[in-house]
Amino acid sequence: MAKSRWFRPKDLWRLVETTIDKKSPCVLIADDTLIAKTRSKKIEMVHYQYSGNEHDVIAGIGLVNLLCSSSGLI
Repeated sequence: MAKSRWFRPKDLWRLVETTIDKKSPCVLIADDTLIAKTRSKKIEMVHYQYSGNEHDVIAGIGLVNLLCSSSGLI
């Protein structure tokens, strides 16, 4: 089963460094989302977090997507 994991910036960089071409310019795109789990009581990764959609604190799983894009750059 997956467990909650907290990454420091340097730990995350170590995981992805080999997949990024540092010689080409790129844009780092970050997107965070909250997957609502309001009916779940015993899912390990569920925490109470603020939801912009609900304008309230709800139970959910926080997810951050990171994308390094070099397409369309000069």
